[in-house]
Amino acid sequence: MITVTVQNHSHFAAFTLPCSENEMEKKLEELDRWDETNFTLFVDKVSEPEELSVLQDRFIDLDEVNYLAKRMDSFDRNEKKQFFAAASHCGFMQVKDLINLTFNLSCFTLVQDLSSMESVGRLHQLTLSGGLGEEDMEPSVFAKIGRELLESGRGKVTEYGILFVNEEIPFDEVYDGQVFPEYYYENCLCEVMMDYRERRNMPIFPVRNRPLKKHCGGWEVLIFPATASGCSIAISAMMYAKSFFKKSLRMRGCLCSMNWQRRSVISIQRNNGISWLPWQNWQM
Repeated sequence: MITVTVQNHSHFAAFTLPCSENEMEKKLEELDRWDETNFTLFVDKVSEPEELSVLQDRFIDLDEVNYLAKRMDSFDRNEKKQFFAAASHCGFMQVKDLINLTFNLSCFTLVQDLSSMESVGRLHQLTLSGGLGEEDMEPSVFAKIGRELLESGRGKVTEYGILFVNEEIPFDEVYDGQVFPEYYYENCLCEVMMDYRERRNMPIFPVRNRPLKKHCGGWEVLIFPATASGCSIAISAMMYAKSFFKKSLRMRGCLCSMNWQRRSVISIQRNNGISWLPWQNWQM
């Protein structure tokens, strides 16, 4: 969870992230914000976590910080320490870099307990590979890996433990500062892949029209994608009834209409306390 207080002229509002688009819009009303596509605001205070105080007294994009909070929300206690240790070591101060770090934790091994060389080796191997089978290695092999790691001299002492940079694993720039990487945090019905003006966006439906407009770059693409120059749209992922909604997009040529349909489906499910609808079993 990330809690920040942002300022717009003489207006202040505290945001607890991650939050929904509805919650964000309500908070933005407190700031007297009317620009639907620019969420860059000044951070007056970072209440938590204190490790992100580097964002204080700076301008941030709330959508970026909200996405970062969603990524961090999946971390366990050790992964959070690993994340903060790596961020401090690398001197990351931009939200873009912090988002990319959430996708690259395997580049860093954080050792917090030195009581067992086997445990150190197992932790390091798990960090490198992302998973281990019970039959993968003998305890003596893990102990050797742990001993070699600690004797390598590459460890950097941090307040969270000893941090090792795994230079054999490249640090990938998953987020380019423009299009958020695919990440399913909330319930969704489908994902649309849209290419427009040499950029690819992948909005997840249903969503409110404000963030959808930001994804699309303007109302022209949002309402009349078929007539927008250099614009192509395709449904790339679908929970169910793909053919039904693809036909709707073809007939209407309007992302607003397709988005409204999906929001209606979610509303029916919530209001009636059901987790499925008849067309979920249709052939795609």
